[in-house]
Amino acid sequence: VEDLDLNIVKSEKVDLGRFTPLLAGRRPLLTSALADMETRSESLGLIMIDSTPSLGLSGKLPLGRRLLSTSLGLIDPSINYSQRLSPENIVLLGVKKADPDEASLIRKLNIKTFTMEDVDLLGIREVTMRSIRRAASGTGGIILRFSRRAAGPQGLTSREFHFMLEILAGSETIRCLDISGYPMDSETCQFVETALGKKILGR
Repeated sequence: VEDLDLNIVKSEKVDLGRFTPLLAGRRPLLTSALADMETRSESLGLIMIDSTPSLGLSGKLPLGRRLLSTSLGLIDPSINYSQRLSPENIVLLGVKKADPDEASLIRKLNIKTFTMEDVDLLGIREVTMRSIRRAASGTGGIILRFSRRAAGPQGLTSREFHFMLEILAGSETIRCLDISGYPMDSETCQFVETALGKKILGR
């Protein structure tokens, strides 16, 4: 993981059973992941661990602020993966802020959202387990996209982040991993290793 090229746009296809890694550096790849999985017959769930919902409706916004709305065809009808990715199987986790329009869309589309208030109230284990049940229900697995922006002040602690990824790895439901959009430093690499199942004692 430490040797990942930050300029990679998409990883080489690797036969890891049902797992299709899409590991990248600076540009969000959710739409690329969905496009690559169009050939599969099953639908997929999505867990997005990020500080914002990425449901902006203006095409002028940075891609990271409209990534989910773009994937659902809410900005450009020619880009629409909602047949593979139903809103009922989308979970937003670790949200720290949302614009009024984004909050309205979350309610309209019935997208399950766990804000930091929910994390504080329910605990990280319960929130993660509920997220897996929601995203995996009736699907062939989960796309996991996480941004380190969810951590830090008023957000997830480093330990909460690792614990969440440990639970997700143990669920064996992850089919695609998108960790793009920010520098691949040593801490991010540790998060990736945890998401891929690495344990402290190596078992």
